[in-house]
Order: sequence, then structure tokens, then C-alpha cells
Amino acid sequence: MMKKVWVLLLFGCIAFTLQANIISVNFAEREDQLIQPEESAGLGGYEAANFNNFIGKEGSGALVDEFARPTGATISYTSSNMWGDGTAGVTTADDRLSRGYLDDGETTEPYGVVIQVSNIPYEQYRVIVYHATDNAVGYTDVDVNGQIQNIPTTSRWGSMRRWEEGVNCLVFRGLTEETLDIKVLSRYADGAGNFRGSVAGFQIISEAIASDPVPAYGQTDVPVDVTLEWAAPATYEATSYQVYIDPNVAMVENGHPDALLDTVADPSVEVSLLYDQTYYWRVDAVDPNEGGSPAIRPGRIWTFSTTVHPSVLEPQLYAPGITVLNPSFEKEDRYWIATPDWFDYGAAYQEGPFPTPFGNVWGVCEDGMHWQPIGEWAPNVDYVISVVVGKRSGFSDGRTKVALWAGGTVPSDQAAGDATTPSGVGAALIAEHVFPRVTEDNGHEHHSVILNTGSAHTPGDPLFIAFTRAEGSTSTDRAYFDNVRVNLPRDPRSAWGPSPYNGETGVSISVPPTLSWQQGVNSDTNYQPDPTITGYHIYFGKDKHAVGTGDVSVYKGYQPVGQESIIINETLEEFSTYYWRVDEEISNGAELLTGPVWSFTTDLSNRLIAHWTFDGNLNDQVAELTGLPEGDWPAVLYVGDPNNPVTEPVFDEGIDGQAVRLTRGDGSYLVIPGSEEFFNFYPEGITVSLWYKPTDYEVTDGFMGLMAKRSGSFGWQIFDTAVYYSAGLEARIDGTNINPAGRLDDGDWHLAVLTFDGVSNTMTLYLDGESVGTAELTPTDGNDAVVTLGVANSAGEWEFDGLIDDVRVFSYPMEPLDVARMYIDFEPDKTVCLNPNDPALRYDFNGDCVVNLADFALMAQDWTDCNIYPDCY
Repeated sequence: MMKKVWVLLLFGCIAFTLQANIISVNFAEREDQLIQPEESAGLGGYEAANFNNFIGKEGSGALVDEFARPTGATISYTSSNMWGDGTAGVTTADDRLSRGYLDDGETTEPYGVVIQVSNIPYEQYRVIVYHATDNAVGYTDVDVNGQIQNIPTTSRWGSMRRWEEGVNCLVFRGLTEETLDIKVLSRYADGAGNFRGSVAGFQIISEAIASDPVPAYGQTDVPVDVTLEWAAPATYEATSYQVYIDPNVAMVENGHPDALLDTVADPSVEVSLLYDQTYYWRVDAVDPNEGGSPAIRPGRIWTFSTTVHPSVLEPQLYAPGITVLNPSFEKEDRYWIATPDWFDYGAAYQEGPFPTPFGNVWGVCEDGMHWQPIGEWAPNVDYVISVVVGKRSGFSDGRTKVALWAGGTVPSDQAAGDATTPSGVGAALIAEHVFPRVTEDNGHEHHSVILNTGSAHTPGDPLFIAFTRAEGSTSTDRAYFDNVRVNLPRDPRSAWGPSPYNGETGVSISVPPTLSWQQGVNSDTNYQPDPTITGYHIYFGKDKHAVGTGDVSVYKGYQPVGQESIIINETLEEFSTYYWRVDEEISNGAELLTGPVWSFTTDLSNRLIAHWTFDGNLNDQVAELTGLPEGDWPAVLYVGDPNNPVTEPVFDEGIDGQAVRLTRGDGSYLVIPGSEEFFNFYPEGITVSLWYKPTDYEVTDGFMGLMAKRSGSFGWQIFDTAVYYSAGLEARIDGTNINPAGRLDDGDWHLAVLTFDGVSNTMTLYLDGESVGTAELTPTDGNDAVVTLGVANSAGEWEFDGLIDDVRVFSYPMEPLDVARMYIDFEPDKTVCLNPNDPALRYDFNGDCVVNLADFALMAQDWTDCNIYPDCY
């Protein structure tokens, strides 16, 4: 942060005066750790020049402020030791602030570092204590005028190279004492010497100006429509605030009228900003200065960056003929192995696991190179190469370099490629780029660069991509990279904001999908819709190459501007990936902007997933996925007791045809192999129905599982509690139960139906076509359990005794009317009351779910009865 240079102005009778806000102190072991007067250092938002430098483990002296003016404050300090961490990597004033430090050494006294500042010139202030580069486990307690804080975890300056509160520095607020005492407990405060008690420096900051900005200092991805907020000065009640903001820091520092946003009475103001812009702002508080003339107290310079427009995040264009094999390198989770699909020359290898979202990464050091052919050379083509670069903890970081090569011949096999480089097979370098160095341990950054193929080769020559460590790195540096993509550049005016969004999964195909997008925008007008766009050409299909190249076979039609959607009237396949793109027509065909290729993956349609009739076999009657005679999900009999003579399923008379008979205690039940993952769709919606006839409860007392997909407490299940707790049918999803009670061992068949609606998060249990209970819950995302029948889980708990028939699973929640119809299909002589709680049924005196003359007759037969006392008694 550059030093403040205030312009002295006079607004009416309000004086604008130079404010001294900060006293800064740096402790050093030697001369090369001193911060020069013109250099600024410190926590973001508090950077200041004119640090007071002190060399040695003890000392004293007078202190100046950030403008080098005497403050009247004096310091005296003592410590057990003074240390420094060498000169390697020291390039900034903040590096020097962190390098030299007071240290508690080997002292066993209560405090290893003691600092006192007298005659603090500020009425109220805060103190920032900076820790050193090193620590073993964490930092010990720091006591600042009775406020105690510490940093319990390892936080090295060298791993971040920036100050962050609570990570490598501490902020103590609301101090008012004229004398400041900073005391740091010995590393032996825990009795074992595990913590460090170092102080690299500190700052004293007046709280007589606006502070604590929102957005925070250095914040990124700030919305363009934002409310700027700040904390009011602590020592007076400001009458107003002058807010300056501009991308030009000098405009803000100098209080230029064009940077003045507004003058407000309260500590906040709304503002609309540009996308992808770094802003600087400050808030000057007007001090009423009781007994004198009001004064403007200028604030410090803050900064933040706005978010990019969403259109900028759209993928680049499909590059026909370009293929990067194994771009994310997910093969094996081991260190130092050859990289499949890439040639590995010299010190080039895979490392893993690496703590990034991308799993294993490539690494290169010394002369190492990863390279491979990606297609054929063509003249003057711009390729967008995007990559993730990273830094592995504990290793010096070398910058990653990407290069394009052309010509020569492709190696015949992996061994031949591993033994050479592109130049070794006759290729020539055509373009290269070095990505920025990553400084944070285990950090990673996304970067993209456009490289042009030039014109010096023959069309059809091999085109190679190669990654190496950049020149200038030390012999021990390593470069890490992953997630390589090669595309054509996208025009920023092209269509954006697809729905379904790019890469979306679980897209419903129960109805024809509607594809929609946003009209292209113009960055010159802060991303407003581009008025030159007149229409759209849409491509859609399962063939990515056909969509990417705009093949006529996947062309779906034209839409004029203003109609940014199209319905795809095709039957889509389940669990399939589809690709689509929208090309924009400019000025009625004068120009055509190719759009990026978007994709989505479909989900289940609303259909019957499985149906077991148990008519002499365990086959599934649905064969949508496999087309096999036994269906998609045939059941098998699991025999848990090796001494059980029953090794084949037993069938008996069912509600319709035959049913499967299960006997409690014989250790056998039904399992649906392979259902662990597929049947995890239930959080989005499901219906499970089954007919069952339990054996007399007196004979088979105990919990009995009917059907389940349950792992521990998670998943769904339908079960019968017999005479335990509440007799009869129950259902459960995760830990939420519905237990209507009522014995069902009456010798009749009963229909149990469990539904879950993923939109309303409501589960419903039906018995014989009627709802007997509902509950709301948010289920987990599924589990790894297999679907079972006749028990509560795959461990064989809660064995059922009785008959089960006509089991069905649907991929959606059935409506009450559909459940009633399912019941009546098997019991045509019965009726179902769909809504027994309807207020209109309060006059249903005979309980037949309809109000008619029969109910009137029941009411009329008693309407002359008198119950008035004493008249009728």
C-alpha cells in the first residue's frame, strides 16, 4: 500500500486536516530486516509507512507515526532472545516484518516477551501483534492490557506470504489505556515447551476514524450491487461521512471530487459497480469537534474486487480433432509412478494423494517433461489451454510452463516416448507460457492462456502439448499441475447461462425437457444484452462431436431474440449424457457466433422401476434397462443359516396368483443384487408398495421387516411391529417413523404403501389404500445398502413370518387417488375413503365417507330428544 498524501481542502467551515492514525514497530535481528521509511507493511487495511525499527532483544526509544511525526509515545521492551529467519525469499517489507522477532527463548518465567508503550496519543485504539515466520505447534497466549488471545495452530508466514487475522497476527480492539502493555507467555506455559512466544512487530491504530469495512479489505467476488458499510469512529459521534470510491487509487487517496460517491449520515451506502474490477475506497468522518470547528477525519484506503459476470465462466469452445488423453490423471493413488497416456521424460512423475479437489497431480522437477500428441497442426489457430497449478506442502515451488510443439513423428509406444522429448522426435517449439507461482502450501489456482499455432508448419503435422518446470527455478523446485483442457476461445458475446446448467446431473425426463439460455452480453456496456443479436441456432444430441461441429443431424431449429428457450420433443434415455449448443446470429446473419458445448445427464423417468409378482419365481417384471427375461432386478433367496434345509424359495397362494412365503427363524430372506447404488434415487421421490399377510402375532411376536434399503439408521424401510410397542404396520425413512398401530394378523391380505415426495419432503404411509400418517423430513443422500425383502436390513434382522406378494417400486411419489386405485384393482368389492379428515365429513354419522340421507336419518332419529335440565328430567 502506498503512503498517504493528503490534499488540504476547506469545505465551508469544515477543516480537512492531516490525521496521524498509526504507530508501527518492527523488531529486527540485523540491518537487512529493517523496513525502510518509504515502505509500507502490515495487515490489509492497516498498511503504513515509517515503521519504528528496533534491533536487539531489548531496547527503548521514542515513536513516530506513519507520517514520521513525533507522537510523544515511548517504548521499552525486553525478551529472552532475538532471532531472524535468514534472507531466503525476502522480497517485500512484509517479509522483513516477519523475519526478525523477539523470542521467549528457553525462559521458564511467566512471560518471555514484555513490551510497554507509554503516552499513547489516541483516545481509543486497537493493537495488531505480528507473529514470526516460525512456530512448532502454535503460538502461546498474548496479553494486551488484559485481553488474551492466541493462535493454536501452525501458521507459517512462508506458507502464505500475507497477513491474516487469527492465522499469523492478532487484533485487540477497544483499548483506552494511556499505557500499552504487551506480554507474551513463555513457550513453557503448557509445561512442555510446545508453543512459541514470538513477536515480530506490532501496530497501534487510532479508532477515531471509520474502521472495519464491509466488504472486508481485499475481499474478492463482491457482488456488483453492494452495500458499503463501516464501523463508526469510537471517540465521537460523526455528523456525516464522505465516501470516496474509484478503480484509481490516486483518485481516492487525493479525495478527488470525481471519486466522491456520496455524503451520508449513517455508516452505510448502496452502490452499483462494474463487474471484474478492483475498487479502492475510503470513508472520511465529520467530527463535530465540540467547542471548536467541525473537522473531517480522513479514513484509510480500503480495497475489494467485484465478481466476474457469470457469462465469463462459460466453457470455451469445442476444438474438433483435439484430444487430451487422461486430462485429470485419475488412475492410481500412489506416489512416483509412470503417467499413463502421457510420455514422461526425465524427472516427470505422478504424485498423490494431493490435497486438492482433483486428486492425484502431475509433478516435474529438474529436466522433467510430461508430453503427448493432441492432434494435427493447422495454421494460426488460437487454443485456450486451461490448467490447475499447485504447490505441495513442504516443497519449494517451481512455476509450471506449458508449450505447444509441432512437426516430427509421434513415438511408436510408451517406452519410446518416455525416452525422449518433442525435439527428440523432430518437433519444433511454436508457443509457450509460464504460469504464476503458487505460494500457499497445498494451494492451487486455475489459469488459462491462449497459444497460437503460427504458420511455420505443414497442415497435418503432429501437434504436441508439453509441461515442464519453468527456467530459473532452483534445482530442488517442483512444478505441479492437473486438469488440463485444450479448447478454442469463446467470443464473450456468445450465449450463456444454460438451463439445465452445464454439467448438471439428475435432469428429469418425465416431460420433454426445455432448454433455455441467456442472450449474449457486451463487456463494453458492463455486460448488458448485446442489441446486435437477432436470433439463435440450436444443436442438441448425444454425439458431442456432432454438436461441437454443428452437424446438420443434430440441428434443432432457429429461435428469434426474445425467445431464449426451446422444447426438445424427443424421448430421452435415462442416465445418459446429452450435449447442446446455441449459436448466436448477429445482425440477421451478418455474423454467426459459435457457442460453447454444454452438457447434462438425465435421471430416471417417472416410471415403474421394479415389479415382483412371485408367481412361481423371483423375477422382476420390468426389463427397461436389460431387456432380459428375468427383468432388471431379479431377487435371490439368501440363506443365512447353513443348516437350514430350505435352499429354494417357497411359493403359496397370493392376493393375485402366487406369493412368496418367508418363515421367521430359518435365516432366509430375499435380496436384490446390485441395488446398492441405483435405488438411491429415493430422496427425490419414491413409492414402495407390497401386499402381505402376516402369521398370527401370538406365534411370531417381534419386529418383522417387510422391505428395506437400510444401513444403520439411514435409508427407508416398511416393517410390522407385531405386538411390540404398537402392533401392526410402520414405516421409517432415516430416523423418522410413522406408526399408525392396529393388529393386521386377521388372516386377510393388506396393502402397505410408502411414498416420499422430494419436493415437499413429505413421507406418507398408506394401509389398504388410505393414508394412515404423514411426516416431514430431509433425508440423507442415500446409502450403500442392498434392497431386502422379509428382513429389516442385509444383516438379516427382524425376520418376517408370512406371505408377501406383488411388490412394486416406482421412481416418483404416487398421488392418493393412484394408491386407492391400486388397492381396488385387487379388492374390487372394497372402497377407499380418500380424505377422511375433510371438514365436510363431520356430518358423516355412519362412517361411510359420504354425507347423504342415511346420515340425515341417523341425526333425525334423535333430534327430538331433550337433554335440558331440569325441563326434561
